[in-house]
Amino acid sequence: MLGSVLAGAAAVSAQSIGGTITDSTGAVLPGVTIEVRSPALIEQVRTAVSDGAGEYLIIALEPGVYTTTFTLPGFNTLVRDDFELVGEVTANVDAVLQVGSVDETITVSGTAPVVDIQNVTQQAVMTREVIDAIPTGKAFNNFGVLVPGMTTGTTYGVGQDVGGQSGQSHQDMAIHGGVANDQRIQVDGLDITAFTVNSASAVWVSDGNFEEVQVDHSVISAEHELGGVRFNMIPRSGGNNFSSRTFTNFGLQSLQSNNITPELTAAGLPEPNRLKELWSINPSIGGPIVRDKLWFFGGYTRQIADSYVAFYEDVDPNAAVYAASADQAFDDQSVHDAALRLTWQASARDKLQLFVNDNSNIHGHLLIGTALSINVMPSAAVRQHVDSRTIQGTWTSAINNRLLLEVGVGTIPNDQQYLPQHNVDETLPGVVEIFGDLTASRGMSSWYLGRKDWLKHEENVNARAALSYVTGTHSAKFGFTTQIGSDLARQGGHQFQGRNVNFMGAPIQAQFSTYPVEAGLTQTVWDRNYMRSYGLYAQDQWSLDRLSINAGLRFDYFRGGYPAHSMPETRWGAASSFPGADVATWKDLSPRLGVVYDLTGDGKTALKVTANRYVDGVGTNFARGINPALQNTTVSRTWFDGLGSAAFGIPARYCFSP
Repeated sequence: MLGSVLAGAAAVSAQSIGGTITDSTGAVLPGVTIEVRSPALIEQVRTAVSDGAGEYLIIALEPGVYTTTFTLPGFNTLVRDDFELVGEVTANVDAVLQVGSVDETITVSGTAPVVDIQNVTQQAVMTREVIDAIPTGKAFNNFGVLVPGMTTGTTYGVGQDVGGQSGQSHQDMAIHGGVANDQRIQVDGLDITAFTVNSASAVWVSDGNFEEVQVDHSVISAEHELGGVRFNMIPRSGGNNFSSRTFTNFGLQSLQSNNITPELTAAGLPEPNRLKELWSINPSIGGPIVRDKLWFFGGYTRQIADSYVAFYEDVDPNAAVYAASADQAFDDQSVHDAALRLTWQASARDKLQLFVNDNSNIHGHLLIGTALSINVMPSAAVRQHVDSRTIQGTWTSAINNRLLLEVGVGTIPNDQQYLPQHNVDETLPGVVEIFGDLTASRGMSSWYLGRKDWLKHEENVNARAALSYVTGTHSAKFGFTTQIGSDLARQGGHQFQGRNVNFMGAPIQAQFSTYPVEAGLTQTVWDRNYMRSYGLYAQDQWSLDRLSINAGLRFDYFRGGYPAHSMPETRWGAASSFPGADVATWKDLSPRLGVVYDLTGDGKTALKVTANRYVDGVGTNFARGINPALQNTTVSRTWFDGLGSAAFGIPARYCFSP
């Protein structure tokens, strides 16, 4: 199915169109008027004039189907139509004009080139048609694994999603020896990354809101500081005609197989991970509020992804020792997502766009199963609830036929809650059994140690601005980017120990936390962290006959740290305070260089050579690792009474009461 979709479309990976115009003798033609038209353009048409070398370039186009018209007095009008632009590279569309009347038109259909002979960035583009057709999940990571050579990390036990069953996996990806932590997730070129997990996003991204997903995986330009995989999702915009669609998919247990054998069952694996409930529905509508002036697009997504795991529910979720019931345990995830996109052609040269997304996702049994290096029983799984609001605005101004100004600002505040299960007494300590396989039960006893609850608020404000100067042979761009991130956390402790460590059912260690003990959800702010990142860049694409040079230089400044803290006295911790500090201040200069050579001169074969420098991806997590508020927050007391010290070979001096 995927092969037929890709082969059936005369598509090129581009949001720019450029080329050389000549007459039938091969002489270049300056002064030719070029018009590109598409229903995807709210202004309907963009124009340019070929320069003294007969070359032209039109940039910042929207994904869609285009018609290009070439006119010059004394020559026939040439029309190139029905070719599709996707992605962010340049389509080379040359034209040969025949002597004749402008009233005489020659039309050539669907002949756009498929090789980018100007850009060095390696990009895969998942168009709306491909996204709808492929029989797989619809999250960004499902699209990323379709790129040859892409590798996936294991996040919370998920190595690779199958059919959307894993829900939101926060999966890191890398390619060609890259670093997974340098992955970035963006909407319309603006980050929606969670800076506490700087390569993932707290948003469960709904694919129905987007026209295409661009996967930049190699040779990233100077517009971006990192060299890792970049997922950029382009929102849908509506159009001059009203249209609506409803997309739904589902999975059934009867469509799923397993490889459980009697040998595996005898070895202690009684049940496989299997599908419980999987479906999504996405109605959407778009159209004109004012034709050629104001468009809208709106969509809503509801999705469920529940799976049984290879463990059983607790007989008593508050018991000090885990005992399995006859009911198979499950992991449950759901999302509500609503999005709105407005596009306003404010003047002949100015376009403004607004994107608003409200996203609420719930992971009812986060970490259940073997997501960590410990077996997490249902009573020790975590209830995760994340509410995110993405607000973005962009302004594009075609100052003249050579200058283009682009500005974008976005913010994505989100609130996260990590809580014990409803049927667990939150005042009881969690339990970890170390005899045999490590097993966690009761409370948040796995990843979150002695916490009663963990409540986080994150802010991510980012902006970009660029001025492009375009001629037929040059496309120069100068711009800046900025990212401002912050997080604060409220972490609750227990009146007594937060976690017991058991050996054969008998406690041998109690772990206490210094977090405040409060009834209900914790209100005391425990730690704060921040980051600031600023970048300036200049880049140029210079075409010399069959040779294109892509050169850029980027300066990055990063500052991360924490503000002054005043820690209250708690049940198990003394009051303390400390001043704020910057834990990292870095300045980096990163050159980027790439060369493209059209080997055969027909735009079908290109040789590309690149050499680039990038910086590491860092968020507020760097400061969190150093913040004193998060150091020495637990204390343990260990004993071996009643275990029979001689039988276990434990020296008598270690046998004491807590």
